Amino acid sequence: QVMTINQSLAGRYYEIEEIRQIEVGVSKLVIPFISYLETGASEQSTAARHILDDLDSHVTGLRKMAVVNGEEDEVLIYVADQLTEMRKHSNEYFHTRISDHKKLMGLLHEITREHFNALGIKLREYHDGEIKQVNALVVQSQELQKLFQLVAVAAIGITCLLFVLAIWINNRILISPILNISKFTAGIAAGRNERQPTVISNDELGRLSEDINRMADSLQSMYKRMEQLAHTDALTGMMNRRAFEQIATRELELNRRHKRKLGLVMLDIDHFKNINDTYGHAIGDEVLKYVTRVCNETLRASDYCFRIGGEEFVLLLHEAGREHVGAVADRCRRSLAEKPWTDGVNTIPLTASFGVSCSPRDGETVDELLKAADKALYKAKSNGRNRIEGQCCAA
Repeated sequence: QVMTINQSLAGRYYEIEEIRQIEVGVSKLVIPFISYLETGASEQSTAARHILDDLDSHVTGLRKMAVVNGEEDEVLIYVADQLTEMRKHSNEYFHTRISDHKKLMGLLHEITREHFNALGIKLREYHDGEIKQVNALVVQSQELQKLFQLVAVAAIGITCLLFVLAIWINNRILISPILNISKFTAGIAAGRNERQPTVISNDELGRLSEDINRMADSLQSMYKRMEQLAHTDALTGMMNRRAFEQIATRELELNRRHKRKLGLVMLDIDHFKNINDTYGHAIGDEVLKYVTRVCNETLRASDYCFRIGGEEFVLLLHEAGREHVGAVADRCRRSLAEKPWTDGVNTIPLTASFGVSCSPRDGETVDELLKAADKALYKAKSNGRNRIEGQCCAA
């Protein structure tokens, strides 16, 4: 009976892992939809199609397995239907021009509501059902343990001692590992990465514990990687606007608490559209990477650099007074103006316009500082470009 429970727990674990892989794939599918809304890059359509193909292949493979139970097969059928509908909606979404922002937002809202949210609810229902199944198996293990104890109490003499010893060994080697494994797999099913089960034997339970530990480590690494991708600009490797908002909010709170200053520099590459139109987007991408390197070389280790738009960058300067903010912006401006980008064939002169703001003078929130810097940047563009505007530049 104990081995049967163990096999059932192992089966539940593998079923949970199989469905978890589908959930991870659906989570990855969000990235190209958001990226297309932000950049309009056509390759996001290909990325979404590849993810959908992988999900279809995974679901088809699972449905062909003889070990699939009724609940899992129902979930797989539902996922397959959702993927078919999602493929239709994604074709419409990625064929919509990026300029039609209102339609794109409507389509994204519809896809999120009808597919991503629906899939999330269905998968959570499946996970809840699997958790109940695991808990039921745990209860069976506990009842079996009580039965062993009753039999031990009824025994006499040496027989009683032997049964007590057998129960202790049973608890030590079988029941406790099973309970630990069931609790851990239930945590995985619920989306938690709890303390991993300890490997105390070299039998089936020990090997199962090792497999679960390796799976947990792999999931943890994958979650960290996904979180990193969500905060990183794919082209330049810089942090993106989402990361900027989080870090800037945190730094402003620390500055208010310790009465320190924070400087913000917004820069926009001058005539970048002409570069793309003249040399092509591939060269334009290399120019963006070059500007990234120049910005990073200008900053201290404690400062931050972000790409928040097409050719817009933001520098966040830690503990920076007005003079320092202006000096950093000017150093970056001169570096771009004095060192044209070149690949050995093409040489492109570069300039950028800068708008700067400082807290608390120009604002005490991220939006206030960003608006002040953006206003100064617009002024720099209007006054001839390749210049710095903003009160932080004043003595």
